[in-house]
Amino acid sequence: MLGLYGLKTNYVMAILLESIDISGLIKDAQLDWSGVRAVVETSLDGTPLIWEDTIAGKPVDFFGGEDWGWLDRTTLESLLALATVPGASYTLDEEGAETQVRFRSEDPPVVSGEPNIGRDVQDPFDSYKNVRIKLMEI
Repeated sequence: MLGLYGLKTNYVMAILLESIDISGLIKDAQLDWSGVRAVVETSLDGTPLIWEDTIAGKPVDFFGGEDWGWLDRTTLESLLALATVPGASYTLDEEGAETQVRFRSEDPPVVSGEPNIGRDVQDPFDSYKNVRIKLMEI
């Protein structure tokens, strides 16, 4: 998909969970995740002992920026309500490709954003910037 100035972007058209639209956010590529866990110890004679295993559950993050990918307060509150259900899984629909996901409660905050308008009481339809949603494929 082409974005501003004709540059290729990673914007996704996604419906997350209970029909919550998060289109306009970018899906983080998670290049720092390999799916392999390793533990290295040293034997008495100095030989390294290495145990490797695969890790299930690839992290999936969606994020917006300072001036793009905004979500309104109502949407963020809906996501937070779903994140408070222990052990729950949801369907992520990315342009017809469905994946089962869960919120990464072990890596708080699972939903975050900053209000665009600084005031004591936020309106339900106020927009939030620098949004981040932390999920994990299951």
